Amino acid sequence: PGPPLVVEGTVYAPDGETPAPRVVLYVYQTGLDGLYQASGESVPRIRGYMKTDEQGRFRYRTIRPGSYPSSRIPPHIHTQLWGGAYEAQWNQDVNFADDPFVSEGQKRESAAAGRFAWICDPKKDAAGLLHCTHNLKLKPHGDRFEGSVRHGLDNPNG
Repeated sequence: PGPPLVVEGTVYAPDGETPAPRVVLYVYQTGLDGLYQASGESVPRIRGYMKTDEQGRFRYRTIRPGSYPSSRIPPHIHTQLWGGAYEAQWNQDVNFADDPFVSEGQKRESAAAGRFAWICDPKKDAAGLLHCTHNLKLKPHGDRFEGSVRHGLDNPNG
């Protein structure tokens, strides 16, 4: 359960101009309760894999995440990218402009990133779906993934 959300965007090469086709995008998040896993599970219960199309575009449907219990950390959606000749890497999390835990400084920093802003202003369509745009720019080099966050890389088929 939770407010339905559609996130779409384009993944770009490190130059920020060239769309990146066939890149795997792995996303994961908490539920509305702010928890990643169901009891006894080791991977997030809300997660998904997709591959960008020939123009680097992607789209996924999820729910709006909740904040971690007893925290002031803004609810967010994590993103990892790899493939299409790019090493595995973290990218910007999706955050939400109307969230009270997102500071004005964070909003300014995100806005300064232009089309690569990570704080979205969700808009509701006639059917009640929230929509966000989240464009991503690949880094020229990959990142190190600790054991607790390797679940996307270690289990690419879900």
